[in-house]
Amino acid sequence: MSSLRTDSRPVDSEGGGELARDVRILGNALGNVLREQGGDALYERVERIRALTKEARRTQGRDPAEQELDALFAGMDFAAALPVLKAFTTFFQLINLAELKEIARVNRRRAAEASDAPRRESIRDAIRALKESGAGPEQMHDLIRALSIQLVFTAHPTESKRRSVQQKLHRLSNVLTRQEDPLLSHSEALALDAEIASEVEILWQTDEVRQRRLSVLDEARNVLFYFSQTLIAVTPRIYDDLRSALAEYYPGETFEIPTVLEFGSWIGGDRDGNPTITLDHTTEVLRLHADLVLSYYIPAIRSLSDKLSQSRHYVGISRELEQSLADDAARQPDVVAEAANRSQTEPYRRKMEFIWERLRDTQRRLNGLEATLPYASAAEFIHDLEIVDRSLRENNGVFAANRALAPFLNQARVFGFHLARLDIRDHKEKYIGALAAVFAPLGVDWNALDEDAKIALLEREIANPRPLIPAELDYDESVSETINLLRLAKTKTEQIGPEAIGSLIMSMASTVSDVLAMLLLAKEARLLKIHSDQFDSSVDVVPLFETIADLENAPGVLDTLLSNPVYRKNIDARGNQQEVMVGYSDSNKDGGYVTANWKLYVAQTKLAEVSRKHGVALRIFHGRGGAVGRGGGPANKAILAQPPGSIQGRLKITEQGEVIAARYFDERIAYRNLEQVVHAVLTASAEAAQPGHAEPKAEWIAAMDEISDDAFHAYRSLVYEDPEFVRFFHEATPIGELAQLNIGSRPPKRTASDKIEDLRAIPWVFSWMQSRYTLPGWYGIGAALGRYAARSPEHLACLQEMYRNWAFFTTTLDNAQMSLAKADMDIAAKYATLVSDENLRARVFGAIHKEYCDSVEIVCKIIGGDALLDNSPVLQKSIRLRNPYVDPLSYLQVELLSRLRTLPTDDGEGREGEDAERDAIRARRRDLRAAVLLSINGVAAGLKNTG
Repeated sequence: MSSLRTDSRPVDSEGGGELARDVRILGNALGNVLREQGGDALYERVERIRALTKEARRTQGRDPAEQELDALFAGMDFAAALPVLKAFTTFFQLINLAELKEIARVNRRRAAEASDAPRRESIRDAIRALKESGAGPEQMHDLIRALSIQLVFTAHPTESKRRSVQQKLHRLSNVLTRQEDPLLSHSEALALDAEIASEVEILWQTDEVRQRRLSVLDEARNVLFYFSQTLIAVTPRIYDDLRSALAEYYPGETFEIPTVLEFGSWIGGDRDGNPTITLDHTTEVLRLHADLVLSYYIPAIRSLSDKLSQSRHYVGISRELEQSLADDAARQPDVVAEAANRSQTEPYRRKMEFIWERLRDTQRRLNGLEATLPYASAAEFIHDLEIVDRSLRENNGVFAANRALAPFLNQARVFGFHLARLDIRDHKEKYIGALAAVFAPLGVDWNALDEDAKIALLEREIANPRPLIPAELDYDESVSETINLLRLAKTKTEQIGPEAIGSLIMSMASTVSDVLAMLLLAKEARLLKIHSDQFDSSVDVVPLFETIADLENAPGVLDTLLSNPVYRKNIDARGNQQEVMVGYSDSNKDGGYVTANWKLYVAQTKLAEVSRKHGVALRIFHGRGGAVGRGGGPANKAILAQPPGSIQGRLKITEQGEVIAARYFDERIAYRNLEQVVHAVLTASAEAAQPGHAEPKAEWIAAMDEISDDAFHAYRSLVYEDPEFVRFFHEATPIGELAQLNIGSRPPKRTASDKIEDLRAIPWVFSWMQSRYTLPGWYGIGAALGRYAARSPEHLACLQEMYRNWAFFTTTLDNAQMSLAKADMDIAAKYATLVSDENLRARVFGAIHKEYCDSVEIVCKIIGGDALLDNSPVLQKSIRLRNPYVDPLSYLQVELLSRLRTLPTDDGEGREGEDAERDAIRARRRDLRAAVLLSINGVAAGLKNTG
């Protein structure tokens, strides 16, 4: 595919030809594979399609190029269409890899160019800004003590690439890195070329589309891939950066740095609408977590044993270490005997040998095998490492402590034996249904109680130390599963450690009694113990507010909760901290892009006010997705756009789907993402250090209230109030076919209903991205902002001031213009042709098209510039250069969807003589579905966004 490499560079490189070189290498390899697999005919066909789509985009409208494309695709059978789809899909996989390599290079180049100055958006930059803004040592101590960042990985199905494909791309990435060696010999270069050719050939011959639906354990292993490849390795650097920056800007101060950055997971614990998850799955996921991190520690300790070979002939050790070694020798005589002739004069090496054996025993125990002397907890393991650390520092071993031991000690503190905290989430109906079943035999009709009566009952039962639920359960399967899940959580905190389980989350929480009900169930599982009116709690009970109405009510619910003396005791037992989760996906689907963003902002502002009123530390858990329509966008900008006072050093945020691969595929990119997140949290926690993060003006808030109302009505009138909109949506997008993509263990709907309310937010956004509308990321912008600006020149000037000086509004508009730039109404119009009712098609598509044009116009007026993304030229160019290569996939997808949907339905047994015809139709349906699914993967790779 040589032409694809010569006239298109999907992103600008900042130093020359590295990106162009990688694109050329990968493009040549793919071009050779096309000729190898399909001959010159396939190569020329792909090149012709590419040229025609570029010409069609240049001329727009119904032109000869577009007509030729339509005819070309209409005449393609499955055998001809499949390699074309594969060619463009594979091209984007390779180009995306080249871009990731370039991003890593740019990051490294910028770091080098920064020299002694703090690099922008680094931890050092944040500490410098805080110091210059007036943060004294005492304030900095308070901030570091409060600093708590948790990145939570979810299995939300928006990563369309198979793990097998990811692994091949990872190998290709390593080969490209090796090719940069300046001392590479000619023969070595040829060998690497051959390796690339081999990997691309295998990639071509590998199914892009999964043949079966992912299981929960598949999802867990997919995410654990990133822990093993990058996260465990790079996380210690964040702690080292923070320690170094504090020493530089606050000399003479000694900072105790807690676990400021850690990780969580929902995979195996998120049961909301996922009937496939069992207790066995949850148990196995927790085992996988522990096994992975111990499998990392064991060879790392062996490596430390090799490094720490200091001899007593040259250096002393602490009395503490001396006593620790004596204790180890008494408990582990076998290790002493084995090492008798090897490390008698090397105390640190001897200590590592004792630790190594105990870690192996710990792994055996957590895998259900017999173990002699396992660690009882990660804290005991960390204590052993800290003994070594103190001895080194006290005995002229500071450099060894800082460079050899400290990174591993930080890993142990962050990852423990748990790797990532597993949150438990389920829908309100499951928790409340279980509690109602528990109360029913006691003569209590839960559903007949009003809210006050429910609260009073729950208060009494939470405070009562006697168990409410019997040890032997005699409930239906669903109720018993909910109760046993919480009991399992308690068991695993005892086996693995208190960090094994994270938060207990209720989806669609809306009342005080909802949250108290969760707390009562936690108490019955002994996650909460009561002794003489004292609470001993090992669980954070977290309400998740998702709909617009629930976001509006959230501050009132929290206020009442924190005023409740029984609930407050649990807060006190949990370090006087309350976690509240806010959902971006369902709020967007419920109220549209503008209203969801504004209601989330307002809710967080008021939640922070409520927590301050009660003297409680608030941590907001942001349930963000990858696409803008689900709260996506650059993480650091999103953090800095949060309301003043809502972070205060504490942040929890989801990492989902394709975002995980983009951020954690490469070590350098992973490190940069982590340091940007920490930078943003530090900066947002001290508003004076961040321009645009001060309290917004009253007139801006009034303007947003008005804009939000108008946007809400515009969005709801289309999506919920038009009775035929659902039909348009189902016919004009591949929503029905997405269910066949097998990219996640959860079903796409909560119920069998076709209502928008019952559709999950991920397929909702995914289908609009595929059909190039990108509607969830912008619809309502034009109507609301346009109406506000049209009232007077002063109103437009106000919006322009808001964009310049208010981080929230800047980020909201920048994300919207990115969604608008990725949209393409000409391509969307082709998807609209799939709608069988011409009047419906014209009416709904006409409304969407008008709102798109109005949105583009007002966004450009506010931001300034003649076209979208004029203020972000690199992104603008990337999207412009990518579109011609996405277009063939979209053209062909529409053609394939049309054919698939016109096939007769399979209505069971046929009449005599019809079996052969029926079998042929089934085979055709199977082939068309496979081609559609491949096109979906290709478009997702091309747009770099799914759901």
